[in-house]
Amino acid sequence: MPPPVFGVFTGKNKHLISLQQPSNYSLLFHYLLITIMELYQNKFVKITYDQEARICIGNWTEETSTATADDFKEWNQRLVEKIEQYKPMGFLANTLNYKFIITPDLQEWSATNVFGRFAKAGVIRIALTVPEDFYSQVALEQFVDEYEGRRIKNRYFSDLGEAKTWLTSLH
Repeated sequence: MPPPVFGVFTGKNKHLISLQQPSNYSLLFHYLLITIMELYQNKFVKITYDQEARICIGNWTEETSTATADDFKEWNQRLVEKIEQYKPMGFLANTLNYKFIITPDLQEWSATNVFGRFAKAGVIRIALTVPEDFYSQVALEQFVDEYEGRRIKNRYFSDLGEAKTWLTSLH
């Protein structure tokens, strides 16, 4: 059986790292533990920062089905704080497991308190993976599209790899 091989994105490029050579262990360790930093986590979302690609990544869980409006505001406030701190060029929202329905009031709140601050922090692209649940999908699309006068390009994907490739193509 061939040795395990890991694919690692660095900017626009994807590198394959074979574990057949022990010298590659430290390289893989670098990419896994140094390049990707965990910034925030609760039962609804895990937010990381990919230093090499200069993107923040939010991975939402199915627990979002039990979230309240206050939970929604809390995780978005933490997200915005991290965006302002690290100043990524892009944000990847992995919403494949996202179940929270964003009300019109929360969409309006987000236009000012989330996307307006994203733009000021230098985010120029947002990639969203599309959840399987139709109603959550529509709410997410309205949520992102609600931000008028945006300087941020957004795009929807069904594949996480394609979303990350699109984000990193801006380098």
